[in-house]
Amino acid sequence: MRTGELVVKYRPELDGFVTTNHKGATGSGIAMLEKIGAGTVDMGEIQIHPTVEQTTSYLVSESIRGGGAILVSQAGERFYNEMETRDKVSAQIIALPEKSAWIVFDEQVRMNNKAADEYIAKALWSARHRGGTGGEAQHE
Repeated sequence: MRTGELVVKYRPELDGFVTTNHKGATGSGIAMLEKIGAGTVDMGEIQIHPTVEQTTSYLVSESIRGGGAILVSQAGERFYNEMETRDKVSAQIIALPEKSAWIVFDEQVRMNNKAADEYIAKALWSARHRGGTGGEAQHE
């Protein structure tokens, strides 16, 4: 069994989103235990992150939001408090019709957060990708 199949089994609304787990995290141990009748607990409690680029699985640091970036919908509207916990922010992104959001920040946020230069260098801010819990990334 693959991790994605387990995610969909317990959280179907996350179908299609990428994972930031390493390639060895397949869920095979869980599948083996279930096969021999072992019980599981809280399998729907899957930690998701609101800003993961959905083509590369590259996690955009919370320090970007914490440093002043905002999230906007495809309609260009700010829709939620970016400083809420990641589960709440992710849920609001998933609730959007497009299940994605843009991360928007100015030069001041960029200057105060060295990670921003890494994202720009990787061209995460120049391409538009499916977002969801990963959001879409765009530098302003």
